Amino acid sequence: MKSAALDAATREARTHSLPASRRTIANATLPLLDWIATAMKKHRKPLIASAVVLASVVLALTAADIIFRIYERIDCITDVDKNAPVFDLPSYDFNDHGPALARDEEPGEFRILSIGDSFTAAVTKPQYTFSAVLERDLNRLGTGKRVRVVNLGVLGVSFPEYMANYVFWSKLLRFDAVVFNICLENDFSDVEKTPYDPKLVQLDTFRSGVGVTLPHRYPLRFLDYIYGKIKASSHAKPANEYYRQTFQVPWDQYVSLMAGFGLIFNPEKLPKFVNGLTWAGHFMEFIKQLEDSGIKVAVMASPPHTYYNEQLLREMTARMGVEPEALDPALPFHIVKTLAGRHGVAGEIIDPDPCLALHAGKGEDLYYGTDTHWNVQGNQVIGDFLADALAARWFGGAPKPPASDCPAGAKSLEAGAPAKAALQGMIEKLGL
Repeated sequence: MKSAALDAATREARTHSLPASRRTIANATLPLLDWIATAMKKHRKPLIASAVVLASVVLALTAADIIFRIYERIDCITDVDKNAPVFDLPSYDFNDHGPALARDEEPGEFRILSIGDSFTAAVTKPQYTFSAVLERDLNRLGTGKRVRVVNLGVLGVSFPEYMANYVFWSKLLRFDAVVFNICLENDFSDVEKTPYDPKLVQLDTFRSGVGVTLPHRYPLRFLDYIYGKIKASSHAKPANEYYRQTFQVPWDQYVSLMAGFGLIFNPEKLPKFVNGLTWAGHFMEFIKQLEDSGIKVAVMASPPHTYYNEQLLREMTARMGVEPEALDPALPFHIVKTLAGRHGVAGEIIDPDPCLALHAGKGEDLYYGTDTHWNVQGNQVIGDFLADALAARWFGGAPKPPASDCPAGAKSLEAGAPAKAALQGMIEKLGL
């Protein structure tokens, strides 16, 4: 009784000086706090034991993650040896079709660096990429040069990495020309959370391997690998004589993916892509600097699967909640072409859309299922088309007969008035 009386007196003393409203809350909560304190005293030993177990688990997981990250750095990431006399590009995960690459060109060689993202790297085996097709086509021209097209495509990159990869490899290799392939599907959205920073263009070390390409999703790195293993086992399509291992996502998931990419085609959504537009402007400034230095340079802007598959376009726009007419298929290319013009880029931006549309109109499937990349036929179409364009630009005239069956001089789609007005407004706002 004495203890209960003291407890009551203590509570009264605690709450007596409080305002009425707060006194009511205190009177309601103090018994609960007292109950918690009593329970903790009663279960003190089990609680301490549980805390020790929890701390031990946390420490063990932390130690395991540290060890795994060390293992990852040793076995899952490879640095390019900048002092090597010859570069074995496949060992650095490049899907290059040629032999090991010496720093210097061989006598009579005309070397082209092919730089881009996974569309350049390609999901096909090396000999079926558009870079390999381009090389074979150009070597049929009889220019007196032996053309070597080096596939330096890297998965999951955008404008910053295009410039950085060029800066890195241009210091190690002698070459005559460079082709950049912009992916209009996702290059603008990929840098949505990456403000322009010139430091990102300077690349001193090139790293490859699964440790570089596997996204960081979880605080514990080994969980990323477990997640990646599960995803791969669910959606991976095994390699065959034409393709490397690819990831065929379910159709519904593919539609959702393309709906996210489709925002860049909506003039009303252009303000969302501030960072993408800024990076694209600096990329065109970079291209202009290369041209001014005397380097032969070409930029190709490749469109997505959406506009060559009516079912995909219809379901994608439905998922976006808009009519197909609300999107402008020419908007991303209009952005690239406009920014190139504003920065004084001399070479015309190469647009493969008319050629892809021609072949798609014949009923040809140019993309590899729901992997979103060009299949063997799509790479062939692009390689042939690009060969004709570069032959005219760099080798003194179009080949006869042409490598591509696409009509020469086909015009790009013209962006609509809303798209042009939206881009002009963003250019003025950002000072591009």
